Amino acid sequence: MNHEKWVQTISDRWNLLNEQIDEICEEHGIKHPTVVAVSKKHPVDAIVAALDVGIHDFGENYAQELIAKAKEVGSRDINWHFIGPLQRRHAKDVASIAMMIHAVETERVMNRLANLEYNGSILIEFNLSGEESKHGVRSIDEVRKLADLGKSKGLNVRGLMVMANPRWTREELVNKFKEGKRISQEVFGSNFLYSAGMTNDWKEALLAGSTHLRIGTGIFGPRA
Repeated sequence: MNHEKWVQTISDRWNLLNEQIDEICEEHGIKHPTVVAVSKKHPVDAIVAALDVGIHDFGENYAQELIAKAKEVGSRDINWHFIGPLQRRHAKDVASIAMMIHAVETERVMNRLANLEYNGSILIEFNLSGEESKHGVRSIDEVRKLADLGKSKGLNVRGLMVMANPRWTREELVNKFKEGKRISQEVFGSNFLYSAGMTNDWKEALLAGSTHLRIGTGIFGPRA
């Protein structure tokens, strides 16, 4: 796809998405969230086109992909978010690029970020579904412990990141997302951040109190 086609396609999707978000926010008195365009597995051409559309927040799941894309895109006005599980061996590179890391779940990684004097925002991944196969801490006590560790070392730990179970009903989605918001608020106070909601469930996440929506397909279309 050439640049002009990318710009037109992304612009159409972006404008529609924001119209829908604005409508919900106005109807329910909700503050407009930060929309993170998840560019995972999409080409740099798509990111450049999205920047030309006026999108500034981009999310990547894999360290090597983030590093390569950040180098190719260069110093344009862009906010990188790392939204995948962070391995300790990639922490240095990710910390040098991402202004927000969404999915810290271990003391080892938190300590590594402290040693790197990371000054971006950090979210703790919370296992909202309780599934053993999923990433994230599983209790509010674990959240508090990890948050206290990070804060004691001078890190800017701000809230939670969660993922939904695709089998949940709409009612379950809203209730589970609200649970994550409640924990975020209880642990981090009124200025908490809460990363919840993707292309198929962002409306439920927004209604439940999400401050950051992670939208990939809804902006870039299906991955090749």
